[in-house]
Amino acid sequence: INSSGDVYATGQGSYYATGLNSTSTSLTYQPTLTAGADGVATAIACNARSSLVLTANGSVYAAGQKAYCGQGSADYLTTFTKITIGDGTVAVIKLFSFYSGYYALLSNGDLYYTNATTSAYTFTKVGNITI
Repeated sequence: INSSGDVYATGQGSYYATGLNSTSTSLTYQPTLTAGADGVATAIACNARSSLVLTANGSVYAAGQKAYCGQGSADYLTTFTKITIGDGTVAVIKLFSFYSGYYALLSNGDLYYTNATTSAYTFTKVGNITI
């Protein structure tokens, strides 16, 4: 992410983890993440086979193997695509990544997770936590 909030991505690309739809290893501008209604990109979280981008207004964009970014068990998102976590009405404020999934903390304190290795292929609310 540069100072203007523009996102450039690179990576192996065999799972389209960077949204490049190729095996390019050079930095490539990601035009679907240009500042717009969702604001500029403010954070990026990556795991083994996907990437998530958090924007200024709390929206999340994903690219990569769907099982690894909470979007089902098959296929790929080959460009950064806006996704919904929870009911979509509460902003995401933090993203945390690990090898096969993510945690997303929402502004109301709700915590959601996804984990491809345990077949949790969609973002699921973590119950009974107090912050």
